[in-house]
Amino acid sequence: MLRPADVSENRPRPRPVSLVVRPCAFATAAAALVAAFGCRAASPREQPAEEQPAPLARSDAPEGPVSLRLNLAEGDRLVYEFTQTETQTLRVRPGSADEPGTLSVSIEADLVQTCVAEENGVYEVEHRFENIRLTVACTGRLAGNEETIRRSRMADLEQTSRTRWDARFQEVVDGAGDESSGQSARLFFPDRPVRPGDTWEAKVEEVTAPGDPGALAPSLMPRFRYTLEGFDRVGEWRTARVRVDLEENPLSRTPVPGYTWIDLDTGVIVRSEGVIELEETVLFRLETAMNLKEFGREGRGD
Repeated sequence: MLRPADVSENRPRPRPVSLVVRPCAFATAAAALVAAFGCRAASPREQPAEEQPAPLARSDAPEGPVSLRLNLAEGDRLVYEFTQTETQTLRVRPGSADEPGTLSVSIEADLVQTCVAEENGVYEVEHRFENIRLTVACTGRLAGNEETIRRSRMADLEQTSRTRWDARFQEVVDGAGDESSGQSARLFFPDRPVRPGDTWEAKVEEVTAPGDPGALAPSLMPRFRYTLEGFDRVGEWRTARVRVDLEENPLSRTPVPGYTWIDLDTGVIVRSEGVIELEETVLFRLETAMNLKEFGREGRGD
């Protein structure tokens, strides 16, 4: 049974993404997409019209199939505008004397990802949050835990972590001694060139990272189906628009698609929006959005 985050002594420690994405996040997926139990499209946030996705002109769109591949260089620095809203509602059984309660956590921050090394097509990327704005509110039987939860979440957000990805955006873990980032589901690129309408799946492998919900309930981890829907311009970026569908999962509410936009030249996530919903004795909802606002690479002029 899921227990309220930050209140249970043995709770999984969620970490934000992409996606990505990381606490059950879309994040980078993050973000990207998340260790997820359900996903559906989030309402677009207010943004300038030029930053909203719009179909590429025919002259700018790729001709023929495209290969989605991550292509970073050492020193590349990506800065995302990251927002995440989490709500948990504790249910009570009919006739129970237990008091219900709610937990609401809101995060606004800059998610900074830096490629610190590249070797044989494997990229080591450092993740950290900057300019963090965190609010916590509790009601019912969770009331009074706000400061404890806030300190715990802030400690998670202030940590710096590293992940190694291959060109298909799969995490690379060499040997039993290496630590996994705990991201049990994310966007995987297909192993073949794809055209609009083509689909592929990402299978969630065995999860061993103790901070990942999938390590606690591996039989409940989902499969994702991805569809290349078309090509959009997002600001200055020529992107592939990828629809994300959640395959059957016993705890997820009826999902509708999430979406991620991938830069056609570098394979980086330009924009990602989605909602995760999980329903058992706790109704869990996590809405995450990421938008790339800076990409620092020598020669780009950023």
